[in-house]
Amino acid sequence: MTMFFDRKKLQSAIRLASRVAQTRSPKPIYSCVLIEVRDGTATITAANGETWLKTVVDNVTGDNGVFVVPCDKLSQILNTASSDSLAVEIDGSKVNIKSASAKFSVLTQNAQDFPPMLPVDMSGSFTVPGTAIVAALSRAKPAAESESSRYALGGVFFDVGENVVNAVATNGRALFTQQLPAETRQECNAILPLAAVDLVAAIVSESEPCEIAIAENNFVVRSGTTVVLTRPLEGRFPAWRNVLPKGNAANVDIQVGALLDAAQQSLVMIDQHSDRTGTDVEFAPGSINLRSVSVESGQSDVSVVCSGDASGKTSLNMQLVVDAIAKLPKTSMATVEYRNAESAVVIRSEDGFTAVVMPLARTE
Repeated sequence: MTMFFDRKKLQSAIRLASRVAQTRSPKPIYSCVLIEVRDGTATITAANGETWLKTVVDNVTGDNGVFVVPCDKLSQILNTASSDSLAVEIDGSKVNIKSASAKFSVLTQNAQDFPPMLPVDMSGSFTVPGTAIVAALSRAKPAAESESSRYALGGVFFDVGENVVNAVATNGRALFTQQLPAETRQECNAILPLAAVDLVAAIVSESEPCEIAIAENNFVVRSGTTVVLTRPLEGRFPAWRNVLPKGNAANVDIQVGALLDAAQQSLVMIDQHSDRTGTDVEFAPGSINLRSVSVESGQSDVSVVCSGDASGKTSLNMQLVVDAIAKLPKTSMATVEYRNAESAVVIRSEDGFTAVVMPLARTE
């Protein structure tokens, strides 16, 4: 049985599969991909016990067939081949892969041993714009915390309400949340593990909506002809809305790029390995003033122009501020809410992103 693939199309599919297949695994089958060719279409599946990916390659000619090969070897062959087409011949316990100038004989695994994908139930699914889900994951992810004994913080929490979804992550020092427009059918929630966050972002086409389904034992994302199914992170996510500060706040409006530049400059004199990682922040009419002091390095004073009526002082870990706004459009405006030195500072974007940064003890 011989089949012929468009090399670039197969290469794109294997690039996604390699995010799931494990190069070093106690189970060799988890380092492989399952390729099933039928009637001109190849379905490619990768799995690692926690996550499955299934995607499709079209315009395959030749015979039907099924084979399982190591994902990394197939990836290397595709990356080094120069021809537009590859011929794959199933030959007993190996497959022969031929390009214009090379032939590779790759040992295969038994297709019957490949772990089947869990049943995919999209009955309660909702749709989210592709650009929105990619932005939400990239903005929320920096606040996730992989090590926590009390809560499950190692992922992005999807809190699904009526026609709105909040993607939330927190590490106890900061909380980032992005609100998404969505056509939802029911309220539900689940934690997308950190290991799957980048994978989901990679499969989503920003030019079309993606479909998400959350069930008790699986979290499914479908974009075009690609489906990712992963087991949600087990454990309890904190009541994140309770973290949002209450009461009146003094607000200042500032350009994201200007605040990002100032925050990054303030970090120059901060030794992240010392006990003093805070920057003193002073809100004054027309400006935010940042002072960082290091016993070993010296001192920096950075001022950034803003508009608003906030007045007062606090101390913040400016790396958390950088993490919060780094993925926002630099020319957009953000609103910074200040209450007092003991309250968290809140940063809100124009498009539904909110960051809550907890204060540190001041040295003065």
